[in-house]
Amino acid sequence: RIGKGIMTVLALMPTILFQASVYSYDATANAFAFLAMSYLITAIVDKENVFDWKQCAVFVGGIAIASCVRIVYAPLILLVLFVPKAHFSSKRAWAIIKGGLLGVCAIGALGLLYLATHSAGIEGDLRGGAVSVSGQIEYIMHNPVVYGKMLLFHMWDWLGAYTIGNDALGQFAHLRGFPFNFVMYVIMLFFIFTDTSDVDIKPLTRVGIAAILFGTAIGIWTSMYIFFTPVGFSGINGVQARYFVPLLIPLYLLFNTKYIQNNIPKRVYHVLCIMLPLFITSGMMFVLMTVLSK
Repeated sequence: RIGKGIMTVLALMPTILFQASVYSYDATANAFAFLAMSYLITAIVDKENVFDWKQCAVFVGGIAIASCVRIVYAPLILLVLFVPKAHFSSKRAWAIIKGGLLGVCAIGALGLLYLATHSAGIEGDLRGGAVSVSGQIEYIMHNPVVYGKMLLFHMWDWLGAYTIGNDALGQFAHLRGFPFNFVMYVIMLFFIFTDTSDVDIKPLTRVGIAAILFGTAIGIWTSMYIFFTPVGFSGINGVQARYFVPLLIPLYLLFNTKYIQNNIPKRVYHVLCIMLPLFITSGMMFVLMTVLSK
């Protein structure tokens, strides 16, 4: 119903296309997360759409498959809580779907709590050095304020780079990144604020979606701290911008508003949505072929 332009722009950016062209599970997570979000956003904003069992199954299935790649995406299932009651096929369906998903999330939370309290002797990924899951969890539980401050500082420092910057969208992994970071910022901000519609997301819904995205981002950062970072280290190792791509569609649409008028003809605007990201991607490919051929 909304967001087709910004989803197209995101899907054609260098990082996302690169992930889809190599032996990487990121493409699977991205594709099913995008599919799930397209159904969810329609269910939230389109009054004429009926969020039935089939649509719910597609949304939950998409998030479930993405979560098989990285379990930290599982909280995104809670976004279904912001589908208005009137958009369900019946009150019974509303109660069963929301109650069932809340129950699943509660079981998952209890499982994580059990893991945190019974993690003695579990090592982390040895690529991170002298790591210990049990030791790191114990450190966090004994120093929640210290860890919380460090976490928030890291998230703030990398906010732009991991959402609309070159790190998130303009990288061909170890080969090279898009050289003009400010251009990426300008292009993404342009499309985020011009891909407008005649519908509006309610303020409380925006706050709720933002809270779930924030919690999911905390989960990504914290998982890297537990599994990839030495115990008590003052930084967080292993975090990469590509981990946040499945969160970007709902994040971008938080800024969608009917109060900004886009008077660019639709045909012209849709051409821009396709050609600008492809221009960046093809330009990077040309530079890489030129450099690697020498």
